[in-house]
Amino acid sequence: MLTLEDRLVDLSLVELLHDADDVRSVESGTPGEKVAVIEFLLAICYASGTYPRSVAQWPAWVDQKDTLRPAAEWLTQRPEDEIWDLFHPMEPLGQNALLAPFLDEHGTGLAQLVIEQVGDYNQFFDHHHLEHPSPLPVAQAFRAMLTQHVYGPAGRARISGKETLGATITNLAAGRLGTRIRVIALGASLGETLRLNLAPVPGPPGELNRSWTAGQERRGFNAKPSGRPVAGPADLHSYLGRSILLRPTRAGDHVDRVLLGAGELLALTDEHLQDAVYVKKAVLSTIL
Repeated sequence: MLTLEDRLVDLSLVELLHDADDVRSVESGTPGEKVAVIEFLLAICYASGTYPRSVAQWPAWVDQKDTLRPAAEWLTQRPEDEIWDLFHPMEPLGQNALLAPFLDEHGTGLAQLVIEQVGDYNQFFDHHHLEHPSPLPVAQAFRAMLTQHVYGPAGRARISGKETLGATITNLAAGRLGTRIRVIALGASLGETLRLNLAPVPGPPGELNRSWTAGQERRGFNAKPSGRPVAGPADLHSYLGRSILLRPTRAGDHVDRVLLGAGELLALTDEHLQDAVYVKKAVLSTIL
């Protein structure tokens, strides 16, 4: 993260939300990764109830510093049965534990996780670079996973549906933001940026998607599903666009292997695309 004094620092999610007004911005290797981290922070804010309650309240709420600290407190007060562990065997954060029996045999090197390195996923081409054994630090792998969920390109995964969870796990849909330009209002600090993009919610905010095996029922892979309804902005900003499972090194400070397959499909409406840029096509007439 980049502080207001232009120093780069590493912060946990709790520290980041608690001190959001002392941080200039999220610093990432690519703009897409930066957007993916902001999406996840917005999801936490909505899930914790940290957002303005009305349109009338919003302008003053945006200008109030430290209004994101309740989200940090919410994270620290999660119940013991709510797992926030990237490597938990049953509920790994942001991942699909059902892939565990296939990870060692079908997993690849970490190049498959990083969008800028992965190529097009297609298992019918010679992609030796995906087998490169170089591990990634845990924090970097976590950010790459978030980026996959929202920006993963369409294509064929390298996992075989015949030997794993079902035929459609190999069919990767484009991520929610993969075909769009995501419009984000930027403030003078990360705290102001988040507040500018936290809108009042007419209904329940929904729950944050912590893991494929926690919370609501997820899709299966025997047939292509219809998109599921969006439960609220917390659900929207944290949806699991990929089935991903990361394998930690023995020391636990790096990730050395990843397995990646199809994820959730959402039934998006205009309500969920409020920052989209609509274009009206010009009608051309021919004079004979």
